[in-house]
Amino acid sequence: MEKGTISFTDSIEEGTKHGFAIFICVGTPPREDGSADLSSIEFVATRIDETMDEYKLIIEKSTVPVQTGLKLKTTILYPDRIVIGVENERAEKLMREIYEKIDAPFIVTNI
Repeated sequence: MEKGTISFTDSIEEGTKHGFAIFICVGTPPREDGSADLSSIEFVATRIDETMDEYKLIIEKSTVPVQTGLKLKTTILYPDRIVIGVENERAEKLMREIYEKIDAPFIVTNI
């Protein structure tokens, strides 16, 4: 953050105006049948579509259980692999740039 290479906001409109990648980080609580409620992701994706005015890489991050951060501390510093799903070479190139400083095998698949 000190170098100005990353910023955070809770404003979808503001967030779509900066950078080349947008991470969607919203809750996906379970429904009564156990399936994930994706309405928040759908809402945010719709707002991004309505407000962005140039190509952006949209990255949806999965919701994780409480205390997963403690487990991920080691994973983030020493992952055994990075797996991404993309639909074109441009998105793949941008994802590779995002994760370029992490020394781990990079696996690419479709979405």
